[in-house]
Amino acid sequence: MCLSVRNSIRNSAWSIWLSVALCPLLMACGEQAVPDDDTVEAVAKAYCDHLLQGRYRDYVMGRVDYDALPQSYVEQLVADVKMTARKQQRLHGGVSEIEAEHADVDGDQALAYLLFHYDDGTTSRVMVPMERKGRVWYLR
Repeated sequence: MCLSVRNSIRNSAWSIWLSVALCPLLMACGEQAVPDDDTVEAVAKAYCDHLLQGRYRDYVMGRVDYDALPQSYVEQLVADVKMTARKQQRLHGGVSEIEAEHADVDGDQALAYLLFHYDDGTTSRVMVPMERKGRVWYLR
């Protein structure tokens, strides 16, 4: 799974924006129980797969603090995710595939590393902060 990252400078803005702005707001399609720490990256990938499917609200619902967010803020987050997806479509033809790479886990906190493969052949490595509540991992 160690693919070289091409055009990292070109994709760095997307990676930074996704890591900082989107990951905390993202995903969820119900709760996903995770028995082992080595599956954190698979859960992060499942959340980010909502982006490929155009399920932006589900992505936002994956946020660890989703239930405490005002509805107006949730709507703003969903709109931001859609806008970013359209920008990636324009710049790179969109994301064609998301690949789970690995995760660094420290107790109930983790950083999952994913590879975003774009339709134009470029790849970007994205860090997804995660937090465990009970046995369920959420986006931080």
